[in-house]
Amino acid sequence: IGLGVIKNVTLKSGEVNGLKISEGKLAGFIRIRDSGKAELTAIGKFVNSKFFHHLRNSLILATLTVFLTLLFVVPAAYAFSRLKFFGREHILYFYLMFTQVAGGLGIAGLIALYGMLVKLGLYNKLPALAIIYAAGSVPFNTWLLKSYIDSISPDFDEAALVDGASYLQIIRYVLLPMALPGIATVAVMSFIGGWTEFILASLLLTEENQPLSVWIYTLMGGIGRGIDWNYFAAAALLFALPVFIMFMLAQNYIRSGLTVGGLKE
Repeated sequence: IGLGVIKNVTLKSGEVNGLKISEGKLAGFIRIRDSGKAELTAIGKFVNSKFFHHLRNSLILATLTVFLTLLFVVPAAYAFSRLKFFGREHILYFYLMFTQVAGGLGIAGLIALYGMLVKLGLYNKLPALAIIYAAGSVPFNTWLLKSYIDSISPDFDEAALVDGASYLQIIRYVLLPMALPGIATVAVMSFIGGWTEFILASLLLTEENQPLSVWIYTLMGGIGRGIDWNYFAAAALLFALPVFIMFMLAQNYIRSGLTVGGLKE
């Protein structure tokens, strides 16, 4: 990238080419050109920017989305796959319909959603937005995990019931270990949804609480403003890194989950 020569500069407070800095924070990231002009290095721009602040917001949003999604999807998928109850088929078809039209309903209802959150005092709240993300991902992911649980023999459940296990114990000790591949897939899908969503985050959050997906968009500049493509590309690459890590973690769980299980005759 060409960071140049980093001088040992004792820097307190002030500005470097219009960029505000804090006392002693960027002393190691100042580059002095041959012309005597001082500027921040590429790393210095990241240290001085709000990248890590918005990264924290994105991690909070995505983590809460995954937690809330799994909290509802796992028991719901088990119930739809194993239990017979009134209205089961109708609810499943409603879930299927919702997965097809949710995007259109979301766009049409943005104003209503905004007004509702403002009235309830939930505007600009990260947990409130995470609940909305989870609500949108539950129908599709319930279908996804239900299909995987359908492939697991019900003999395991029956054997656990004979041994005196409750339904919650079956989910915890029988279903979760054997359904790890499906659960890992749901976790990755919901994480990506919470990590990359843009429209709701830009509408329902102020600048201070906006995630990386919105902050990176602001780096594109505007009329009369140039774009630092090196800075923008670095931010975009780091934005994609957590998704890559999630896939790697899920890959390990999938391999281990496929080897778990066994039925005692």
